[in-house]
Amino acid sequence: MSSRGGRSSYGARAVAPRATAETPQSAKQMVDLDDFVEMTKMYAQGIVQSTPAKDVADGSGILTSRDQVASFLCGLTQFLPERMTVLRLLGHTFATVPLGESVVLKLSIPCLLYAYLFFLIFRMAMLRGFRGTYCFLVPYMVCFMWCEFSVVLLQHSSAVGLIRTCVAYFLFLFALPVLAFGLATMLCIQLFKWFLELELTKVIVTLIVCAIPVTLRLWTRFSTSILDVLSSVTHRGPVKLILLCISMVLLFFSVYLYYAEGQKVYNSTLTWHQYSEACGPPSWQSKGMAQTQIFCSHLYGHRVTWTGRFKHVRVAETENGAHSVIKMLPVFMGEWLTCLYGETYPKCEPKNTTVANTTAADPEALSVHLLLKKQEEEELCEIKALSKHTCHVKRFDSYRFEVTVGIIYEGRPELEDPARDILLMASHEFRQVLFNLEPGNLVEFSTKLEGRLGARAPAFELKAVHCLDCASSLLTGGRQVKIERNWRRTTLKAFKFAFDFFFSPFLSAKIST
Repeated sequence: MSSRGGRSSYGARAVAPRATAETPQSAKQMVDLDDFVEMTKMYAQGIVQSTPAKDVADGSGILTSRDQVASFLCGLTQFLPERMTVLRLLGHTFATVPLGESVVLKLSIPCLLYAYLFFLIFRMAMLRGFRGTYCFLVPYMVCFMWCEFSVVLLQHSSAVGLIRTCVAYFLFLFALPVLAFGLATMLCIQLFKWFLELELTKVIVTLIVCAIPVTLRLWTRFSTSILDVLSSVTHRGPVKLILLCISMVLLFFSVYLYYAEGQKVYNSTLTWHQYSEACGPPSWQSKGMAQTQIFCSHLYGHRVTWTGRFKHVRVAETENGAHSVIKMLPVFMGEWLTCLYGETYPKCEPKNTTVANTTAADPEALSVHLLLKKQEEEELCEIKALSKHTCHVKRFDSYRFEVTVGIIYEGRPELEDPARDILLMASHEFRQVLFNLEPGNLVEFSTKLEGRLGARAPAFELKAVHCLDCASSLLTGGRQVKIERNWRRTTLKAFKFAFDFFFSPFLSAKIST
């Protein structure tokens, strides 16, 4: 086909849909996109000759790429040694102009290059009358994203880390086939052993679960697509549903952040003695427990810091996600995964007299880590004979503790009634401090009054604890604070990073977090 014939046949095919008055607007847009793609292919094959507008667009595209690389290189000059003053001036910020309270304009060479980049993109879009702008914009946005991502990675990387990453990627290309073959072989062997065990129920259930995604994939590939079925009911229904869900999540998250508080301060003037008199045994005798609970519900939300006497601690809950998954597998596979991801029990050989004498003679020479490790090995050796297992996954355990604390009356110990005790629910991060406490220690703790206020042994969430009279030792417990996430600050930091990621050489966010 000649060049003229190619143009005439394409023009006849492209103009026909536009001449129809009944064609919807969406169909016209799709035809425009198809025309643009077809014209691009024909232009690449030489069927359609270039025009001055296309030449200008190609020239602008080359300038855009060069401008972006130049801005990228100018920004990296800040990592050069300070003695290279001339080169560092290429990325130096000469002045900053505040644009409101949260945005700052940076006057520098990368800033000018960044502004020129927007001008080039606008010029390319203007040459086609702003038709098919997305076809020009998407490739350059992809290139822009990768360049900015490279800048961010280089700003937070070291030379040793970059070299190590390059070597690892190079070796990964050669190790990937060997790794895939090894994993496939191991999987086949384990599946074969699995069927030999003949745990019929678990095998059938697992096969059904594994077959569901495979069946859905084959059905959507060779039969009717699920999206086609949904879109036949309503036009673009899945897209609208997804966008609605995302919008609702963003809306609720924004409302939560708006009403979220910052770092909590536990400085309420309410004392434990006042709470005990108003919501403790004296009030139970005069009003009854039910009326007391209703009366004390007005104290909900007080953030208090009290001092009490530690009595005891117990484990209220234990969570282990790895163990929960392993329990659902056959026995042989569960034991194999336990040894693969868990830890092996120690050999529990006879104690070395030399080590024992060294420990007894000079206990101060051992570090805290060695003492903890030795104590843990002794405990594991003691339980190994009872458990009859070779491996365990206890390192994935997460505990929730229940701490009992009693009120203190100076000079009036008869008032220290167990009925006035409160329970503190502590998360796993308090484990080490709680294990170092002994019954009778004075502890200062912070909590929030909520839950069963006015009842016997109310349970509050432990926010911070500090032992006031713990003996000084290698394993002494100090102050432990429960870290409360400040979601508002985290979100503001995320917005600042996203803004700087897209507009860094030109604009910068100035958000006080």
